[in-house]
Amino acid sequence: MKWWKRNAKNEEKWMENQLEDMENEQEKQPENRMLDECEQMIEAAKTLEDTKSEYKMVTSYLNDIQLLEDMSDEEMAEIREAAENVVSLGNTRTEYLKAEKKINDVQYRQMQQEENEIPDAIKRLKSSEAYQAAVARDMRYLESEKTKWIYNAEALREEQDFLRKLSMVLFGVVVVVFAVLLVLQFIFEANTQILWMLVLLASGICVFLIYHRQQNNAEEIKKSDLNRNHSITLLNKMKIKYVNATNAVDYACEKYHVKNSYELNQIWEEYQETAKEREKFLQLNEDLDYFNAKLLKALRRYRLHDARVWLDQANALIDSREMVEVKHNLIERRQKLRSKVEEDTKSLKERRKNAERMLADYPGNSADIREILSSIDRLSGI
Repeated sequence: MKWWKRNAKNEEKWMENQLEDMENEQEKQPENRMLDECEQMIEAAKTLEDTKSEYKMVTSYLNDIQLLEDMSDEEMAEIREAAENVVSLGNTRTEYLKAEKKINDVQYRQMQQEENEIPDAIKRLKSSEAYQAAVARDMRYLESEKTKWIYNAEALREEQDFLRKLSMVLFGVVVVVFAVLLVLQFIFEANTQILWMLVLLASGICVFLIYHRQQNNAEEIKKSDLNRNHSITLLNKMKIKYVNATNAVDYACEKYHVKNSYELNQIWEEYQETAKEREKFLQLNEDLDYFNAKLLKALRRYRLHDARVWLDQANALIDSREMVEVKHNLIERRQKLRSKVEEDTKSLKERRKNAERMLADYPGNSADIREILSSIDRLSGI
């Protein structure tokens, strides 16, 4: 068979060389149409040869099926056992390949490269986030304290201003009352001793109360300013801590391409699950290779034309309905190929007759053309 194919290739190469030599002299030769016809016949002969080869291959597959169908249950037992494992493992492998990936390849590689560091990195990131949140709470508290003391000092200053104005009003009232009492005493000769005592007592009490309140307010203002400044100092320290904590969190999130420790922990858990699945997948591939080899060994024992083709059709070895479907498809395919061989052979014979008629009209250089036609006959087998 190999020798025939090698000779056929040599024939094709020789015919192509002959045509090329003759085409170089096409302008001088009257057989241009003859050369075109020969070229078309060569292509048709190649197509016919390919179709016949495919027909023989399909026939061999059908013979293999017939051989398998004629086997006894004892002979098929080992084949079916291996085929069942191949089908089962193949279905599991297909399901794994179709399954949606939980993490992408970039994330998987990063987790794999830093597998020993990730648990500690998750703990550090959680700690940094907790510290950042605590510092943020302290900052909000200190901010509210600072605002409270600012408002308190402003309120006290407003009260001090009010007390100053009140003092001036009371002083004016006292002056007026003193003037009235002097008029009553010296002009109207009224007895104003008790009134003087009451006015002096009321004035003294008012002065004392206003002075005491102003002193207390002054102390409170100093205390508010001190507390405000202390709050600002603590707030500035907390801001520095918050910046450091935020930098630590941002660095970890940027390094692992996550938004927070929860997402990093989720990716880590998905990586661990994916790693286990990949280990199972590798083991599954090893098992599949083992049973493929076992199935091939069992099939080759019966000298099938092509035992390897059953690796992709192992289900047909355990399910008779599948085998019937495979056989039916091959029969249909062979029928189509047979029809094509017959049509191509008929067409090539007609071209051959047409070439003979053309050769009679153009006898010049007929020896070379007849040699080409003989090679086409040998190639096509007509």
